[in-house]
Formats: sequence, structure tokens, C-alpha cells
Amino acid sequence: MRENYDPSGLDGFWVMDLSESRTRDPNTGEWVPEAIRQQFVEIRHEGKWADFRARIDHAEDLHLYMHYRVRYGDDEWVPYTVVHIDGDLEHERLRPNLFRTVHARVGQPISYLKEVYVDPRTTFRLTRHVDGKADYALMSRLSEDRQRIVGKVFPVEGQAGIEKWMQRVDSFGFDWPA
Repeated sequence: MRENYDPSGLDGFWVMDLSESRTRDPNTGEWVPEAIRQQFVEIRHEGKWADFRARIDHAEDLHLYMHYRVRYGDDEWVPYTVVHIDGDLEHERLRPNLFRTVHARVGQPISYLKEVYVDPRTTFRLTRHVDGKADYALMSRLSEDRQRIVGKVFPVEGQAGIEKWMQRVDSFGFDWPA
């Protein structure tokens, strides 16, 4: 890593800003509101290692918890693993879809990834499906005041498919599953 390596601005608790987050409709190509109800992300760094935890609320009664631990710039693909599901394990939103080729199952990866550190405000996540085929790239950019992150997802074919805005918060009001 370069001498100016400092990802600490990304550390903390982040909640999706539904008013600005959007996805591209696969049929029309138009931007539409984000389909998930909410997303919570916690990021922690220890040296060159990043711990990333996410809770995605697909429905009022369906919460998907995931985790990965990665070292920036490493050649190894690491699993993005489902660690807990609150709700119906056979729910339609957990089945393969445009963004995931596998059914989300506790203890199983939904994809594999690498992270690239660019500068104190910019990272890239490169992903591949469980079967090894290319998936997407996610560019994350921290605002100058360190209170917001915008993430833009670029699929292997076509234009950016997701633009997600995250807002820094002090806490979530829930605990991560053990």
C-alpha cells in the first residue's frame, strides 16, 4: 500500500438513504427507486484488513445478514457469506435473481470478492459469482465531510445498475446475530 493509506474515514455505521438510492430497471433501462426496504452496513479496518457487515431488509419480516473480511489488494477471492436470516428461508427474495446466482443460505457465500484501495475516500469491490463467472464492480466514494458514501455498481454488461447512497449514523438500534 502507498504511504497515504488511510481507510479510517469509511469506518462506522451506515444506513441507506432511500430518497436518493436507485436501481436501473432491467426492462426499460430507466432509473427507479431502490427495491429493498433498507440496508445497514458496518465497516471496520485493522491495518490493511477490512471487516464488512451488512443487513439487508428485503421485506418487513425478512432480514438478510452478511459478512466478509478482506485485505485490500490481496490476490485471494474471499467469500461474501450469509451469516443469518431472520424470516422465511425460502422467501422469493432469497432465490437467485438478476444480482445473485444462488439461493441465499446461512453459512454459504452469495459471491466472492476482492477490494482495491484507491485513496482515503475511494475503494473498489470486484466480485464474481459462486460459479466463478464475473459479476460486478462497486465503486464506493466517501464525501469530503465523511458523512455520506455513494456506491455505484457496474455489471459486466451495460451501464451502472445501482446507485446507492449511505448516510453515517451513530448506531443501528439492533445487535448483529452471534
